[in-house]
This record gives sequence, C-alpha cells and structure tokens, in this order.
Amino acid sequence: MGRGAAAAAAALLLAGCGGGDAPPPPPDAGAADVGDPLRPGMGNGGYDVASYDLSVAWSPGEPEIGASATIRLVALQRLSRFNLDLVGLDVTEVTVDGDPAAVDRDGDELVVTPARPLADGARAVVRVRYTGRPAPPIQDGGWRDRGDSVVVFGQPESAASWFPVNDHPSDKAGYTIRLTVPEGVQAVANGALATRTARPDGRVTWVYRQPEPQASYLTTVVMGRLETVPGGRTGRASRGRRARSSRIRPG
Repeated sequence: MGRGAAAAAAALLLAGCGGGDAPPPPPDAGAADVGDPLRPGMGNGGYDVASYDLSVAWSPGEPEIGASATIRLVALQRLSRFNLDLVGLDVTEVTVDGDPAAVDRDGDELVVTPARPLADGARAVVRVRYTGRPAPPIQDGGWRDRGDSVVVFGQPESAASWFPVNDHPSDKAGYTIRLTVPEGVQAVANGALATRTARPDGRVTWVYRQPEPQASYLTTVVMGRLETVPGGRTGRASRGRRARSSRIRPG
C-alpha cells in the first residue's frame, strides 16, 4: 500500500471513531443465583421482586393445575435476560410489560429474554401462564397433593414447586394469592381474606392479600374440605382464623 492510500485509510478510520456518543455497553444477563455460599444455585440475580400476584385453579382428585403469576420487579442492572426458579410445569406464555418474551428452560431455571433489555432501575411487569402437575416436595417443603386436599409449605425451598419465583429469602415481596376451587372446598393462604366470589361455573375464587414483604418459602396454601375455627392473631389486635381438615376432630 502506498503512502497516499495508507494516509487515506487512516483518515477514514479516525473519522469512523470520532463524533457521536460511544455505543452503550452490551446488555448483561442476570445471574442464575444470588451467590449464597451456603446455598449455591439458590435464587437469581439482577433484579428485586416487589410483589407476586398468583392465580391457581385446583380440584380434588385432579393433580394438574391451571395457573398464572404476575411478577412486579425492579432491575438492579441493565438486563438482557433474567432467570426465575420453576420446577417442572409447562409454561405456555410469558410477557414482559405486555410484550411476548422468549423463554428457555435450563433445569429448574426459567430463562426469560424480554423483547427489549431492561434498563438499570426499570420497573417491569412479568406475566407467566403455566399448567401441569406441581413437582413433588423439594426436600422438606413444597406442593403436597393428597388427592382430596393440597398443602404447600416448607423451607428453604418450596415456592418453586408451584410458581415462578426468585426463590431466596433475601428477596422478600408482597403477595396476592387467588385460589379457585369447586363449591364446598375451602382455600386458605397467607394474609387476610379479601374476597370470596362464586363463579358461574360452580367454582369459588378465594383471594388473600399479604402486603407485608415475606420470604418466598413462607408462602403457604391449604385447599380441601376444611372447617375454620377461631384462633390466632393477624396483627396486634385483629382476630384471625385457623383451618383444619373436617375429617379431624378434637380429642
């Protein structure tokens, strides 16, 4: 290459590098865990969940559920994708701020790639629709279907057996839990009973609200033919209720 050609090439290169703003850094993927040395692989990084709104439909003798989760979160970094914990279950749709998102499964991780990266500090609404048979209990906790009833509890990991979640106690959030069951079946969950609504199809939807942030493993559900008895307290002065199987009688 002659001197003239080399100089022209250098000038073009400098012109291409000058002027305009530098391109933004490439979007980052959220971590697949929170980095807890005591529980490697638990939870996810890159965001903080503000609240979960969970809807679950279940009937005695039918092990499969129809469900959806609305998750309101805040990005803690620029996010090109992020993970949710979910054991099994068939995901049918995921949206981020109303737009369809790409979804991959990596073991018990649900990898969500929004249509556009989330900016650091951005608030987003993630909706997940899913069906299937919840996984057997994880260690000592999770979804326990006894045929005529369901009990969900346990720590440190239980939530991911029945809803998509950042399943680590450091990410506390508020909860709304909507349980749809046949008439005559009772449903109990965390928080205060907000509404109990009969549906035209003969089912009843029970809605519980827990506005105070709580760890995901504390999310508890009981469904079956239960009876409620006075007892317990939800706050300093308000009287609560307890539920027990109608087949169990006091001794």
